[in-house]
Amino acid sequence: MKKLIAILVVAVMALMFVACSAGDTATTGTKEPEATTKTADVEVTDARFDANNDYIKALAGKKVGVANIYLGDEWCRQIADAFTTYGEMYGFEVNNQDGEITLEKQVSQIENFITQEYDYLFVDVTDDEGIKPTLDDAKEKGIPVITFDATSTWEGRVAFVTASNFNSGRVAGEKALEYIEKELGGKAKIVALTLAQPHTMERLEGFKSVFEGMDGIEIITEQDCQGNRETAANIINGIAEDYNVIFSVVPNGAMGALSAVEALQKENVKIIAAGLFASDAFDKLRENSPYLMGGCTNDPVSIVTMVLELAGKNIQTGEVQEDTTYFTPTWIDAENVNERYPVD
Repeated sequence: MKKLIAILVVAVMALMFVACSAGDTATTGTKEPEATTKTADVEVTDARFDANNDYIKALAGKKVGVANIYLGDEWCRQIADAFTTYGEMYGFEVNNQDGEITLEKQVSQIENFITQEYDYLFVDVTDDEGIKPTLDDAKEKGIPVITFDATSTWEGRVAFVTASNFNSGRVAGEKALEYIEKELGGKAKIVALTLAQPHTMERLEGFKSVFEGMDGIEIITEQDCQGNRETAANIINGIAEDYNVIFSVVPNGAMGALSAVEALQKENVKIIAAGLFASDAFDKLRENSPYLMGGCTNDPVSIVTMVLELAGKNIQTGEVQEDTTYFTPTWIDAENVNERYPVD
């Protein structure tokens, strides 16, 4: 009997992946309009998956190791699940590992892939500089590597696929500015929840670039939420000064902040995120949360499709993608969440 794989996650926008920034097997309560496709003996009821890609077919029979940055993030888990689904569709073995945002752990995982002679490695790097010697070793052993999502400057890669994290932060900043000018008379105090990763700090820089030289708009604190909801909530609970906007570079930071301001029953506070991909965040937007304004997000299946296609091209033709392949971030809020994420 043919195996049925139902991935109940809805597409976020065309040509998107991103960040951490820094993702369960499905996004609860959402799904893509069904369009069954078939490859080999597998059926997939998710139109985002490319079921007849001649480049991805080149991976059939290969052993693929995926070094994920952090599977505690829903978007990153969706990335891992998409690799697994494609493996089942096209007949290649996928081994997903969780780096837990820890260089030592990811180094060990990649070293195991090398020792076990995997055919291809896909790496969402935890530490751009620190991981380079290990990636050099993989290349020396003849194992091609594609990096994705988090910032990667390693020159030995076959390709690098990511969103423009700076632009993701910039779009979030522009939305914040619209709110500040319309509702707050152009004056605001902002709390920034950060994460000490290069790509998430790019999001912060993009956000801050919108407010350069503006009087009356102040970022009163920047604190590392460590990609953790509890940490983010504790940060917000510890801020005595009044604030109007909370910006988080990752969705877990935004949702932790949301739980805190709900408990505090704050007034006139808006939360904005970059890399916003979380089923409960989408539910809050549908409910017209008075706090969660929205965020920039990217479709995990799209980035995985691009990674696998570039790998297949490399296998078939030896092609190396010298330039970074970018996806453009898209804004999601209460007005378009049902369009992007229809409720089952």
